[in-house]
Amino acid sequence: MMEIQATDSLVEHKERDARVRHALSRIPGEQMELVKAAFFLGQTHSEIAQATGLPLGTVKSRIRLAFQHLRRALEDPAAP
Repeated sequence: MMEIQATDSLVEHKERDARVRHALSRIPGEQMELVKAAFFLGQTHSEIAQATGLPLGTVKSRIRLAFQHLRRALEDPAAP
């Protein structure tokens, strides 16, 4: 019984991971670069603004838009 639950859990995790990867792949490139800098490289929004030459507000807006895309894609995989 425990083995079946572990297998079910593994399948659920793989399906969720695949949905997240697919959703991330749908985020526009420039927004994704900012998300990578913030969440994978650990840069602050201010550091990203300085490194990219973008205004701080633009960095924040683009990251927020990226998360809106991600949220929509995870809620409705058919959404653009």
